[in-house]
Amino acid sequence: MSSANNSTVPVRLHAITVRAEIVICGTILVYLTLPFVIWLVPGLAEHLIQNRMGAVVAPQQITWLGRLEGCAASMLYALPLAFGLSRIALLFRTIRLGNPFQMQTVRCVRQLGFSLIAAALALPMARLLVLHAVGAPAQLKQLLGIFSPGFAVLSYLILGFALTVLASVLKEAVRLSEENARFI
Repeated sequence: MSSANNSTVPVRLHAITVRAEIVICGTILVYLTLPFVIWLVPGLAEHLIQNRMGAVVAPQQITWLGRLEGCAASMLYALPLAFGLSRIALLFRTIRLGNPFQMQTVRCVRQLGFSLIAAALALPMARLLVLHAVGAPAQLKQLLGIFSPGFAVLSYLILGFALTVLASVLKEAVRLSEENARFI
């Protein structure tokens, strides 16, 4: 598998990686479209905010400007995760092309780690901006504790930092692989 040639990749692995790339690209499309659907379908944002954040939002309380703010706040969190998914798709492509031990793999893993860290940092701010967008000042005051590390935030941070460390290890492995290839 050291060659960058498609012929070294088994047909079954090639098919699996192509399917994975297609599923990931579809997931990215849905993930980036979902905030628009949630905020533009009347009643859907209100329902989700009440169920997920505990904020009481009356029907028709959210103005169109508030809906646009809410969509932008949702995208603040969705964009780093979509970028991270694109890095996973690129990793599958690298495997499909036959040589996963190269610097592009290291960059993808590092960028995936950074995207998770960015999502972890964006999540609390996105929640606060959503509450501001729906005009829920009482809940804003109550939910200022949202900046305390929650399970999702801590999980993203730990996984993001672990992936950046893994990228450093992979970088050294790629360097050693290239060095060994010169001796052969």
